[in-house]
Amino acid sequence: VTVVVVDNNSTDDTRAIAQAYEPKFQGRLKYIFEQHQGKSYALNAGIAGTNGDLVGMIDDDEQVDARWFEVVREWFSRSDIDFIGGPYKPTWEIKPPEWLPTNYPAVIGRIDEINEVRTFGVDYPGMLLGGNAVIRRAIFEQIGPYSTSLGPAKNRLLRGEDDDMYERLIAAEARGKYVPDLVIYHCIPASRLTK
Repeated sequence: VTVVVVDNNSTDDTRAIAQAYEPKFQGRLKYIFEQHQGKSYALNAGIAGTNGDLVGMIDDDEQVDARWFEVVREWFSRSDIDFIGGPYKPTWEIKPPEWLPTNYPAVIGRIDEINEVRTFGVDYPGMLLGGNAVIRRAIFEQIGPYSTSLGPAKNRLLRGEDDDMYERLIAAEARGKYVPDLVIYHCIPASRLTK
């Protein structure tokens, strides 16, 4: 397993922190600088900067569950899986406000309502999100990278990179599962909890 940290032209100390951890990972941590700001550019840089058969993706405000890698190994030991995704469990910086709607938790990055394995496709009530996804490299080679004209960027809040990738996965008849045991913990900062 190689962990790749993509520094998407940040202005903080991402490079220094990543490089400080490199010796502790014994050659399994790689730092990549991507000057074009935007989530799709960062994802594509990470994908291109690795060579494993599987590409797992999480965002910078997430932590993987202790079993995350084990769950990936379990599911991809099967030959009938091309991609998997799983729940985003919130880690609240402050207590959630009472006015926060409970009928659409994805608006703040919480997706943990489905407690059973489900098949991604036309009958699935959601989509694969790039912040908790593992995809076979062969599928990326077949359908291409994330669209750099979509997704949040320096002066653009427009999203859609995950929708586009999911639609291409389904159109290519890639076989995917929502796996409730593939858990990430998503930090929900106080700044996202205002009306």
